[in-house]
Amino acid sequence: MGILSFPGCRSQDDDDNTPPKITFVYPPEYDILEDIETIRVDARDNDGLTHILYIAEGETLLVTAVPPYTLLWNTSAYPDCTTADSYIPLTAVAEDYSGNQGSDVRKFYLNNRGLPPLPAEMDEPSEVTKHSARLSWEKSIDYQFSHYILYRDTSKAVSALSDSLVRYGHPDSTSFVDHGAGVTLWGLDEDTDYYYRVWVYDDVGRGDGSDSAALVHTLLPAPVPLSSSGETKYTARLQWSSNGEDISHFRLHRAMGDSTAIDTAAVPDSLTGLPGTTFAYTDTGLISNTNYYYYIHVIDSAGYTHAYRFNDIIAVRTDSIPSGQLHDPPQQVTKYSASLRWNAIPVQEDSSWVELYRGTGTAVDTSISVYRAANGVSETYNDITLQQGQTYSYQLLHRDSRDNRAWSDTLTLTTFAITDLQDAGLGVQVQEKRELTLGWTAYNYPYEDDFAGYILTRDGVTIFTPSEASENSFTDDELDRSTSYDYVLTLSDTSGASRSFNATGTTRDIYPADIVAIATTEAWEFYLEWQSSTEPAGEFAGYRLLRSDDPDEIFDDSNGDNQADCLAAGNCDQVASVTQQNPTAPDSVHLYTDGDTNLIRLRAYYYVVLTYDNAGEYAAGAIMGDTLLTNPDPVVLSIPDSSITETTINLIWTQASWGSAEADAAGFHSYEVWRNTQDGETPGDENSSYQLHRVLPGDITNTTYPDGISESNRGVSFYYSIVVRDNFGQTSPSNEMEAATPP
Repeated sequence: MGILSFPGCRSQDDDDNTPPKITFVYPPEYDILEDIETIRVDARDNDGLTHILYIAEGETLLVTAVPPYTLLWNTSAYPDCTTADSYIPLTAVAEDYSGNQGSDVRKFYLNNRGLPPLPAEMDEPSEVTKHSARLSWEKSIDYQFSHYILYRDTSKAVSALSDSLVRYGHPDSTSFVDHGAGVTLWGLDEDTDYYYRVWVYDDVGRGDGSDSAALVHTLLPAPVPLSSSGETKYTARLQWSSNGEDISHFRLHRAMGDSTAIDTAAVPDSLTGLPGTTFAYTDTGLISNTNYYYYIHVIDSAGYTHAYRFNDIIAVRTDSIPSGQLHDPPQQVTKYSASLRWNAIPVQEDSSWVELYRGTGTAVDTSISVYRAANGVSETYNDITLQQGQTYSYQLLHRDSRDNRAWSDTLTLTTFAITDLQDAGLGVQVQEKRELTLGWTAYNYPYEDDFAGYILTRDGVTIFTPSEASENSFTDDELDRSTSYDYVLTLSDTSGASRSFNATGTTRDIYPADIVAIATTEAWEFYLEWQSSTEPAGEFAGYRLLRSDDPDEIFDDSNGDNQADCLAAGNCDQVASVTQQNPTAPDSVHLYTDGDTNLIRLRAYYYVVLTYDNAGEYAAGAIMGDTLLTNPDPVVLSIPDSSITETTINLIWTQASWGSAEADAAGFHSYEVWRNTQDGETPGDENSSYQLHRVLPGDITNTTYPDGISESNRGVSFYYSIVVRDNFGQTSPSNEMEAATPP
């Protein structure tokens, strides 16, 4: 007999050549063994053991790596050996991690004759049905095996006196299907407990039964899945299928109401019984829009039914009468009507009709029915009894022969009013001196007979009352020029509703001519240029050129005589009267030279052109003035040494003068303080010239200025001068002064 080798998880130690020590330690030597005996060895090794093997008659009985390396040995599989020359050798082999093996052999004497065979234990039953079950058990290895006998009972106390089912004379025959012969016409009884034990007998008639009985509980009929389809308002269609068994009939149960009405511990009320070959049923006479709950029982040919399962109940809800859906038709709403439409409502098994209700505001009044007809006759309704500018609400009721009802959604709409339809856009289209042409959008309501009229008023007085909606303009004449007027247009319809529109219009003034240039000549004259008036040629009468030395008192016409007041008061002079409207000069301006020898050189003069129309009225153009003075007299600049500090150079100059306080006020504009880095440069003409400061216009008495000098410019010489500027742009520079701060 060779020794088996099993490599362990550790690497072999090439230096370990010492085999393990193994010795049988139980049972004591020379014991005679019976039935199943416990065998144990003691095994040791300096490097550790991988496993222990037990071998008998060339058969490996056990391989174990778990101390204490115990073998449960069934000795009944061997012949009895009770003499010195009749024994069974048992070998125990130990192997270490280096592959070294050690073994021990002991002779064992067996004595099973006179003892019953070891029992064969029952397996878990299989293939259990309503009327049969398959029983299996362990194979017997008894050396003197003769046969098996399988017994059945309806209690756990199965004995050799119970029903004998089968006798097998071969140890490999370890399975039997019990079809319940003799129990019922169909086999085993359904929903019943049966207990089984198997006895093993030897060749001298000794036997023993399995320690425990196998329990078989036969089945009940299998339930079938229940489903529904094609519900209507008053019917439910139930379907199911065969479970492949011997079905005698079905029993259908029904309950109604909410799911809470179905008791989980009770089956719904019985509805009907049906043959086992029927697999559909239509439940009629139901209530629409109601929950129903169904359950189906299967009854087989033995009269058994399956166990009730609450989860097999199915819920079916009958159809409700469908509701219509109102659509919003804003494009079909007018002042006095609204076209309603709804979706097509399916026709059901009983006749039905629709009814349309209307209410004022956002609530529907179910006492006001505006339309009623059979469903499908129409899907639109034109409500023509409305008032303009009013909110209405509608709801559609669908009703069937059993008075089942379904309401649509609520549709709220507001009819148009004259204020919604008409935006007159009243305004002035043409503006003239003595007339205004007004226009507006013609009344645009689609029904012509709805127009009642326009009333156009000016400043509260009615001036136009057309009778046709197409008349949408009016020219208001005999007005005053350059005057504002308020207009109101009132539109009315035949219902008495109206809408007003406001507009303000202003007549234009005479288009004046404006002086665009004035210059002095060497002959002490003023040369003037003005743009021509754009007044229409048929209305233009001429120009008058006025001159004054007081712009605040001239050119007013307070008494309305179309003459400037300054002429009568002697405050202005008319220097020219021109009837030519369009000048002939290439630059399109009218030229006039005022050469009055009485003009005073020290005074400013102001000019204006009055443009007259053929009604004898005028409009004044822009006022422009100038003076005949030459450059103003220069001032004298001084910089006393006492006015110079380390950081400041103080400038002082004389006050400018035109000979009198009045002339000073009229002539003086400002002082300009200039600083140059080069001697003799003209202020403002050179790159080195820099304007430090400008005394405000009219501040003629302000004649000093402190020039602050930076640290880097200490000791640097600068050249200063003061420029006097008059009100007409003439300038004169002062003397030039050099100054520097101490270094």
